[in-house]
Amino acid sequence: MKIDKSTARNIIWILLSVISFIVVMLNLDKALMIALKAIHIFMPVILGLCLAFIINPLMNIFETKVFSRIGEKTKRKSIF
Repeated sequence: MKIDKSTARNIIWILLSVISFIVVMLNLDKALMIALKAIHIFMPVILGLCLAFIINPLMNIFETKVFSRIGEKTKRKSIF
């Protein structure tokens, strides 16, 4: 049976995944502490993304209703 490169690469990735899963399960308390620290570090980014997701539809409405009228009145001529 001949194994090509892509099959061998897939087998290696599966073996590494299984080994890393077993190591994480054996050290679950340490893995959870690391995950909690990572969440704590990235919490400002997560909150910023959530706020941007919530505010974006409101800003789109505001841009189309208010800024479109302002843009029509104050169009400037380009220097170039």
